[in-house]
Amino acid sequence: MTHIPRAFAGLAGGLVSATLQISAALSVAIIGGIFFTAADAYGPTPAITIVSILIARLLLVSALLSLRAERAPSLETRSKIVEAHHPQSPDTKEAHALSQAQDQ
Repeated sequence: MTHIPRAFAGLAGGLVSATLQISAALSVAIIGGIFFTAADAYGPTPAITIVSILIARLLLVSALLSLRAERAPSLETRSKIVEAHHPQSPDTKEAHALSQAQDQ
C-alpha cells in the first residue's frame, strides 16, 4: 500500500478489503470441508484435532512469511532518504522543521 499513488488509494483499499473477505470465505469453506470429510471418516474428535493442527501449521507459515515481507519505511526514514537525494541548506532545514512543528 505504501507504493500506491494517492490517486489510487481508494481503489487499493477496496481491493485489499475485497481480497480479505474472499479469502476469509474460502478459508471457512475449505477448513469446513476438511473437517466434515475427516468427521465422516474418523469421527468428530479426531476431525477437530486434524483441523486444529492444520490451522496451527497455516498460522506458522503465515508468521514465517510475514517475517520475510517487505517492511514499509517509517516517515523518519523517508525524510532521511529525501534529504540524501536533495540536500538542503541549514536555513531550509530549519524552515522545514518549523513547518512540521506548526502542522502538528
